[in-house]
Amino acid sequence: CGSTSPGVIQSSGRALFLDFHSDSSVTRRGFSARYRTVRAVYCDEPEIDNGSVSPSDYISPGESYSVYCNDGYERSGNATMECNMNGTLSSAPSCTAEECDPAPLMGARTPANISSPAYPEEYPNNHDSCTTTILAAPGQIVQIEFDDFELESNSGCSFDYVEIRDGHNSSSPLIGRYCGSTSPGVIESSGRALSLDFHSDGSVVRRGFLARYRTMPVRCAEPEMIENGSVSPSNRTIFYGDSFNVSCNDGFQMEGNAAMECNEDGTLSPAPNCTETPYCWNMDRSTLWNGTKIATIYDIEMAQSVCGFLEESCIGMSCYWSDIATKGCRLFSSFTESSSKRQWRSYEWGPC
Repeated sequence: CGSTSPGVIQSSGRALFLDFHSDSSVTRRGFSARYRTVRAVYCDEPEIDNGSVSPSDYISPGESYSVYCNDGYERSGNATMECNMNGTLSSAPSCTAEECDPAPLMGARTPANISSPAYPEEYPNNHDSCTTTILAAPGQIVQIEFDDFELESNSGCSFDYVEIRDGHNSSSPLIGRYCGSTSPGVIESSGRALSLDFHSDGSVVRRGFLARYRTMPVRCAEPEMIENGSVSPSNRTIFYGDSFNVSCNDGFQMEGNAAMECNEDGTLSPAPNCTETPYCWNMDRSTLWNGTKIATIYDIEMAQSVCGFLEESCIGMSCYWSDIATKGCRLFSSFTESSSKRQWRSYEWGPC
């Protein structure tokens, strides 16, 4: 009111409302004004694929939007988008599926978790090109157990899948490729490394997976039957660094190492052979024997044959070899030390 002009007034949006009122007394010349439309300067809230911005409204030049990526996605580019004087925004960053750490996960006896991106929320589309390796210490294997598993299902598991290999990379032997809602359960590596690859395509997404991994000592199973021998301990497995001990049956002798050691890769060192022990008459020059006489025979070969025929009742023989007396052999059923050590040689039937 009065004579002071309102000057230039600009709406904040596309409409402006003006109302003129006069009462029943004093009147004056009134007003004359010009109006026109001009281009409004502000920036609308942008849309971010796999992300969001704050504030969730339009902003004025000089102000900025902060950009946040959804769980399972990582930002590439500046975290803010500034509103320019011409009403445009600075370039938007991109939110792409997170890649896993290329460094191997070091296994431990205490279980640790591994999961799909964004778990327990739905995993992102187009997640690929990354293999997670779990590495155990020497003499250990990796065990992984899936507690939750829900992926897109199809007969060949070619859309979304978890692929597990027995080794440290994508060329290691394939244990299995899994999808759908049937859990892979418990899986163990044969060596010290296990690799896991998660892949999703560009369409259906699900909750994903949660698994626990840990390391365990390498185990070796009891070897197959040892011909003409046995092993101890029996009916059990042993751990890396421990051994099975082999013993041969009576009448058989061992060729090779008696210990079969459990190796780092879960295999056993070679088993010894148990071969038949050759027996013969062995002469012992240091010990001379006398004992209960069974017979005296003056031919050594004949005495050996007779003693062999008598088996257990003849456990040894002594032969008299003095130059001044008649030579001969005596067969004995028990041993005592001879008093005439210079005149007798002892023979015993045993391993050659």
